[in-house]
Amino acid sequence: MNSAIERLIGLRIDDVMNHTVVTVTESDDMQTAAQRIFDAQVTGAPVVNAIGECVGMLSASDFVGRDAGRHELQLLTRRSPTEPYSIECLNDNLVGTHMSPLLQTVSEDAPLLQAARIMCREGIHRLVVVDEHRHPLGIVSTLDLVAAMIAAIEE
Repeated sequence: MNSAIERLIGLRIDDVMNHTVVTVTESDDMQTAAQRIFDAQVTGAPVVNAIGECVGMLSASDFVGRDAGRHELQLLTRRSPTEPYSIECLNDNLVGTHMSPLLQTVSEDAPLLQAARIMCREGIHRLVVVDEHRHPLGIVSTLDLVAAMIAAIEE
């Protein structure tokens, strides 16, 4: 078997994940969450509850606009995958109301290929790496997967 393929097959999530996790809480208002995501220069953040468990995901792509004069956020929403999107104006609503509760997670000792399969199947760009108590340990993104492939090929 090709050594690059063998290297990729042997990689675990912990080998490539980003150990810095920016989180928002379900009780944060959307304005605060948007600012935290922007300040951290990330594209999304796991949402945690009062005891630190991951309960959802808030993505920067959920925010489609902001009226600077009125400090009003707008959220792109839809009730089901078959319905069209609509724009909902937000004024200090809670993250827990607007987060995606369909959170895909993975453990740090899982094979990297498992993360790739989940991302492809679900059409998502990041997975939250959690411990046995669903506390966030890191994030693995599609860019992390690409970087691992490049590193394996160039070794």
